[in-house]
Amino acid sequence: MKRFDINHIPNKEYLLTNGLGGYCYGGLDGQKHSKYHALLNASLNPPVNRLSILGEVREVIQINNQPYPLDSQFLLYTETDNTVSFHYIAAGIAIVKTISMVHQQNTIAIKYNITNSNTSAKLIISPILTLRNHSTVNKKAARTVAFSYQHDVKIIPMNYKDILISMHLSDGVFTNQEKVFSYFYPNDKKRGEEAYDQGISPGYWTIMIPSYTTKEISMICSIEDQYPQDANQIINNEIKRLDHLSFYGDSIMKRLAKTADQFIVKRASTKNYSVIAGYPWFTDWGRDTLISLEGLTLVTGRYDVAKSIIRNFSSTLKNGLAVNMFPDNNKPIYNTVDASLWLIHCCYKYLLYTRDERFILQEMYPLLNTIISSYIEGTDHEIYLDDDFLLHAGKDEDQITWMDVRIDGKAVTPRHGKVVEINALWYHCLKIMNYFSRLTDHNPTYDLLADKTKQSFINKFYDQSRGYLLDVADPDDDSFRPNQLYAIALDFNVLPIELAKPIVEKIKNRLYIGKGLRSLDPSDKRYQKHYQGDLKTRDKAYHQGTSWGFLIGPFLRACLKCGYSHKEVLLLLMPLIESMDEGCINCINEIFDGDAPYTPRGAVNQAWSIAEVLCIYHMIK
Repeated sequence: MKRFDINHIPNKEYLLTNGLGGYCYGGLDGQKHSKYHALLNASLNPPVNRLSILGEVREVIQINNQPYPLDSQFLLYTETDNTVSFHYIAAGIAIVKTISMVHQQNTIAIKYNITNSNTSAKLIISPILTLRNHSTVNKKAARTVAFSYQHDVKIIPMNYKDILISMHLSDGVFTNQEKVFSYFYPNDKKRGEEAYDQGISPGYWTIMIPSYTTKEISMICSIEDQYPQDANQIINNEIKRLDHLSFYGDSIMKRLAKTADQFIVKRASTKNYSVIAGYPWFTDWGRDTLISLEGLTLVTGRYDVAKSIIRNFSSTLKNGLAVNMFPDNNKPIYNTVDASLWLIHCCYKYLLYTRDERFILQEMYPLLNTIISSYIEGTDHEIYLDDDFLLHAGKDEDQITWMDVRIDGKAVTPRHGKVVEINALWYHCLKIMNYFSRLTDHNPTYDLLADKTKQSFINKFYDQSRGYLLDVADPDDDSFRPNQLYAIALDFNVLPIELAKPIVEKIKNRLYIGKGLRSLDPSDKRYQKHYQGDLKTRDKAYHQGTSWGFLIGPFLRACLKCGYSHKEVLLLLMPLIESMDEGCINCINEIFDGDAPYTPRGAVNQAWSIAEVLCIYHMIK
């Protein structure tokens, strides 16, 4: 368990998840600083359609009618690992509040361990419901109807009448008394978002605490028909489950493996596993999932999950394209050129780890052939193989690479034409398909195509005068960006190592910041030092200098290919691992400011950030 005393808690957070897209997220001070902070953010259509159900629970100790609210003034320290525990002491009464989610359920458990070294007292527990989409705020608190009997309370929200909220407390008496609570969220204010919210409490429990006694109390909140009611058992089960997932490796490997589990979710629509791209606001994205697959599932030995994820995205192919995003309750979106190529990459990696030739060669290989043929013949978004054997992609305001921001319909980083990482991936995938074909139909086409692609790639992308690769060709864009790393880092690198070595050094000197890599050279006049302000201001910086954690993966793979030792690579990797003790504990952010002090930004825990760190650490340890 990581322990943080009250002096080291400010600006630190915790995150727990349930394997459905639901999550529990808050400050290590026990307070709500964002609309996303809640004890139970439930997923109604896993892993999407997420609602903030239980915003918080407030506790007050009463001794002789004197209230002692359990807030930060009485908080000694907080511990977090598989669960989170808040340690309070007020008026001679020590209370440890431990929180855990139930895996594969929209259920939250809270255990109170109470030690009273004083006179008799009362503990007042008030649940506060937020009852809204997890990414919005309430202008006015939702109304509820509550029914209480014995230790249980059933609540029907008037704005979501098809949801029944169940609360169980193992001790005490419930009093029905609706009360509205108002909130201000400073974190959201800084992001230029609505920051005022309201929640509603249906009532409160009163628990008697006799003098000089100890007591353990369970509180459960759920929207499930059936749910466990013993918080201690729930907590122990979750600790055992996560410890089992991280059964090998050193302490860093175990920590990363536990965090990796937070992203793996069951998708209701396909009945397969998928990956949440990042918490708290992202859903499951094709590109992010497939880039993350090796680190989250293969490195950690979860081969059944990897196979299910591959099936999830191969079963939804359309015109040779893999899904880019599954939105809330809407049809999948296919605006990506690279997700299908990453799917081929994942099949190759899966085969290397598992030797499951039956799945890859019999079930997947025919589908992968359709991807290649669709790209050669031409498919949506002006994706086609040009006469020079390089892939063309995009038109107008299409944003179909990972640099996909548009402001008012206009692309911030237009990348139409022949994109460097897409063509590096294309060559890589042709070599993979050639490898598969040698095990099946002995089709020579793929190797011939790969040779022609490689020759054309070097002629088209390598800028001899600058000593690096163009970011886009036809039309040419010589922006110095990290995307060129994929021409070096992939298993089948299209760029010869003698040309790669100087490029890697340039990238190390100009883009590497420890916490990932900048998305643009600081000497570029478009470079943005910081990612802050309202959405439009942040979007301008998103791919124009902001550092991305996941880019550490291709960078350090390229370093290894260019002769760096494992020790040298570990030193370059450690700043991102050490960032797991900043911001949201045990997590790695999506992005960081491009300039010092490289403040963590964006999603507080990003799948491909964790996955790529896991891959590299596994390679060198």
